[in-house]
Amino acid sequence: MGRKIEMHWVCSSCGHRNLGRHKSCQRCGDPKDASEPWLMPEDPGAAPSVTDPALLRQANAGPDWQCGYCGS
Repeated sequence: MGRKIEMHWVCSSCGHRNLGRHKSCQRCGDPKDASEPWLMPEDPGAAPSVTDPALLRQANAGPDWQCGYCGS
């Protein structure tokens, strides 16, 4: 498996781009809605690898989104 990077999502209430670990918007506080898609970082190659043990546990716990490109 390749390196793990953190996905993003855009709040439909205020337009703020949030890191995937945040399940509510860091600007307005609204929770992430299921209709708000997960997005790759703007420059995936430059995105830092996830190395924090707690975030790696969350990532390895199983998928919480489906890739629109490859379906995995």
